[in-house]
Amino acid sequence: MIIKLINQNKLIFIIIILKILLEYSSSIGEQISTKYTTHYYVKTVLHTIEDTSALFKQSQGKNISVWNENWQRDAGIIHLPYCPSKPSILIPTENKFYCTLPYNDLDEFGRKASAHFIPWAKIDDPEDKSILKNRWIRVSYKEALAFCQLEDVGPETDDDFDYVFGPSYSLPESGLGTGLGLSPEVAEFMGIFEKLNNYTIYLGKILENPDQLNEPDEVRCSWQFYDDKDVPDGPWKDIVTTSTGGNVAATR
Repeated sequence: MIIKLINQNKLIFIIIILKILLEYSSSIGEQISTKYTTHYYVKTVLHTIEDTSALFKQSQGKNISVWNENWQRDAGIIHLPYCPSKPSILIPTENKFYCTLPYNDLDEFGRKASAHFIPWAKIDDPEDKSILKNRWIRVSYKEALAFCQLEDVGPETDDDFDYVFGPSYSLPESGLGTGLGLSPEVAEFMGIFEKLNNYTIYLGKILENPDQLNEPDEVRCSWQFYDDKDVPDGPWKDIVTTSTGGNVAATR
């Protein structure tokens, strides 16, 4: 009888602790959603709108994303013809807290067959508009946490459905094993900009010359899709991207 009472008290204590933890995590907006798979320990690189590295061949040298041919302008950056080295800063209309994943739901023919298996896909989705663009992603690195919107494709590939929508242990199919790109603003917020920048430069050189030496520390983050309603307030909501986009890459 005494042993049974002790076990009951232990159970009550555990329940109370779990409730406290749940309330605490909810109050600070960091509760991990269980609706979508969390991908752990993913090799991460830096992605800028003006990226010309081989890691992001889809947008190389074009200052666009695969879904927005005016991405650089919409982000508030434009190069003046009489002074190309000095960008003029415009008022941005799109979120600078953005990220990339190596899957495009569109190709030159419209929606890919695999895209119909995206968890939020609907039968009446327009065939020429991406249903990935603007989706929210939760990214973490050690104790650092940020949210960002999916605005481009890469690194390295654009058709890795099995990794992006597979189980948490799925690995990217890219040659260098990269599976996530973060904007400079996300990297700065998480305190990993310099580390991420050095590693990204190194990987870009590896693609051109596999004999590169002095490999810097790699950066591995965890990420997860998030629904709009579950994203907490933060600097990532100062400007939220809402523009729709087709497959710009297929028209070039």
